[in-house]
Amino acid sequence: MIAFGKFFKLFCCLALIGCSKREPKIAVEKVYNTDFPGRVNDLYVLSDSIILAVGGTRGGQGWVSLTNSADMKFRALKINDKGSMNCIASFRSGIFWLGGERLALYQLNDIFSSTLPQVIWPGNNQPINEEDRTTVRQMLVTGDSMVYFVTGENLGSGLFYSFNRNHNKWNFSQWDSEFRSLLRVNDSTIFAAGHGKTLICNNESSCEAMVCDGIFITSLIHSDNGILACASDGKIYHWNVQQKLFESVFSGYTSILKHVFTKMIRNGDTIVAVGSEGAMVWSDDRGISWQQGRVEGSPDLYSAFLNGNHVYAGADNGQIIKIKMPR
Repeated sequence: MIAFGKFFKLFCCLALIGCSKREPKIAVEKVYNTDFPGRVNDLYVLSDSIILAVGGTRGGQGWVSLTNSADMKFRALKINDKGSMNCIASFRSGIFWLGGERLALYQLNDIFSSTLPQVIWPGNNQPINEEDRTTVRQMLVTGDSMVYFVTGENLGSGLFYSFNRNHNKWNFSQWDSEFRSLLRVNDSTIFAAGHGKTLICNNESSCEAMVCDGIFITSLIHSDNGILACASDGKIYHWNVQQKLFESVFSGYTSILKHVFTKMIRNGDTIVAVGSEGAMVWSDDRGISWQQGRVEGSPDLYSAFLNGNHVYAGADNGQIIKIKMPR
């Protein structure tokens, strides 16, 4: 029995050593305060001193916050009393759309103005029942005319929307699965994924649905190696075009503890995914090989933006964490 106890202690020590080698600590360079409570659900970095962020508390208050000065002091505005704001989409013209809970949609015409964003109301182009007007999870702009977004609630229903700004034409379809992520594959194809179903849609919102049981996709990117996704099971997936399903290509964070990946981003050859407890993985070769680490302090990370050699990650308590990419 004593021998077994010594063996067990040795096994635990070796396991801890192995984990420490696989998960190097990633230093935090700076922490910014957006001046609003709750999570930073999305952010957009225009430069080292201009950052737009949205967030808040679920079922509580939604916020938008901006810094445009060298001292990096944010100015926050309350904009949604139905719940948190979740996503940002940018137009080439400098206009931003913001999405949040209960199908909340806002247009920000001038990010440097103190004027509240303009409310966008789809009118009759939405579900009749208010409970079906689910949370806007991600938005996508193509050119300066087409806007797409997906909605969803936890293990509930979801919507796929398209809006032609030139013709003021709305289209939406309702599904029995929630969606969390959206991706433009090419000029005519939009890809949406979440929990239960994956949609491949054309520009007229005609969608083909594929069942993806057991996989909860949280974010998508398009690389030279095809469509990549991160998921709530701590894995990175690749979309198999022929078989129309997701295949795991990285599972380093699932061996001991479950981690939830929340956001995947790309800039050139570099791809980064972030998630719970400071989990972070990255690839410098377009997703062929992966490395992993843990952000100092193990904060839960909900959003990210890759700007040069830095990752800006949204966290709890209205914080944005600036991280220098490990090299």
